[in-house]
Amino acid sequence: MANETRESIQKASARLRLRAFSQYEKYTDSKFTFEDNLLHLLEEQVRQADSRRLDRRIRYAGFPQTYR
Repeated sequence: MANETRESIQKASARLRLRAFSQYEKYTDSKFTFEDNLLHLLEEQVRQADSRRLDRRIRYAGFPQTYR
């Protein structure tokens, strides 16, 4: 059952393009509350989206690409 749930979360996250949520086990910890884990996931999702947005703007502007 847990595997099915994990797969469902990953599929739904991928469909919604929520990369941090599709890798939720990497960003959550059982010693924290649900709300703390959710907040951490949301913050990571925002960080990833901001990073992609910045990369896209640099690419569209024609600046030389930097590799991280």
